[in-house]
Amino acid sequence: MDDNKSRMKEMPSSFTIKEALEFEWWFALIGSMSQSKTLTAIVVVVGCISLGAFAFFMFNMAGT
Repeated sequence: MDDNKSRMKEMPSSFTIKEALEFEWWFALIGSMSQSKTLTAIVVVVGCISLGAFAFFMFNMAGT
């Protein structure tokens, strides 16, 4: 319990916008994607497949 209290004291009470954004995983992914063409291609392909699967699902649901 004391260990948790000591950790809380180390955390700053306020963050800058840049520091707050660095904690979010999707901003880290975007930063990595800007440096890696392979990662960008993988994310685009996965996104297209997901969008296509969702459209197919919705089309089938509308037909029933």
